[in-house]
Amino acid sequence: MLSLKPFQIILVAALLIFSPATATMAQSEELYTNPTILEIEDIMKQKGYDVKYLDEENLVAWVLGNGKFTTVSITEPNILNFRTFGKNVNISLDKINEWNSGHSFGKAYIDAKKNAVLEIYMDYTGGVTKERMLDFFETCEQSQNEWLAVVQLK
Repeated sequence: MLSLKPFQIILVAALLIFSPATATMAQSEELYTNPTILEIEDIMKQKGYDVKYLDEENLVAWVLGNGKFTTVSITEPNILNFRTFGKNVNISLDKINEWNSGHSFGKAYIDAKKNAVLEIYMDYTGGVTKERMLDFFETCEQSQNEWLAVVQLK
């Protein structure tokens, strides 16, 4: 008859209980070290965004729930760039500076065409999980809604 000591029983039980959870966690924590535009498109579609290619330079565009146009592109190595803007808006630099002072994950500015631009970046050096990318897009959507309210386009 097989005789197990109490610590051996605990060890076997722990292995049986946690092995499936560990396997599931490992699957959900897959790292994207160099995500392609197609992988980003797939993740965005899973989130419910309407994704369309804007041009042939790996630039993707989508319309969020608020109906506003936004672009997502891979800029510089390992940087995912979210960009939204309001055309020809009348916003002061004081309001832009106020926005920038309260947000550290991107920047707002007025471009040469007098568009009020919001850009948010995600650096994925070392890899990023799908969950982190989904969180990034959620943050972008929330920030876009706030930004459009500031520039009075909502």
